[in-house]
Amino acid sequence: MPANKYALLRYRIIDRCINNSRNPFPSKEKLRGACEEALYGSDGEHISVSTIEKDIWAMRNESELGYYAPISYHRDQRGYFYEEEGYSINEVQLNDDDLDAIRFAANTLIQFRDLPIFKQFDEAIGKIADRLSVAPDLDTTGVDRFMQFESTP
Repeated sequence: MPANKYALLRYRIIDRCINNSRNPFPSKEKLRGACEEALYGSDGEHISVSTIEKDIWAMRNESELGYYAPISYHRDQRGYFYEEEGYSINEVQLNDDDLDAIRFAANTLIQFRDLPIFKQFDEAIGKIADRLSVAPDLDTTGVDRFMQFESTP
């Protein structure tokens, strides 16, 4: 978990800087400056280069974050870049099993659509399904991966 409340904001700023095609290969110092400007403006607060180093390490390695960002350093350009074209920590990285689980959850929740409390979640579920191109359906294939019943003796 990030060490403080600003860590996730710094990760997003670092991600934006690395993806900036007008200023490719940002150095640690440029990343530090961008984070400092975005978070503190001219308040006099500072971020150290070692904080940026720790943030880059966390973006690459921390399993709790789930980014596993393919950040590399380009010696000739003296800056950072993503090894995977188009990578961003803001993009949801889901495999087929994840999509099946989301589809199953959406199908389960749709069964409760007539209940008043469901109306609060209906729009959110629709947005998630649209964003991930997961259409809820009532096909039950694959259900056995998520639900198992024990037989009674």
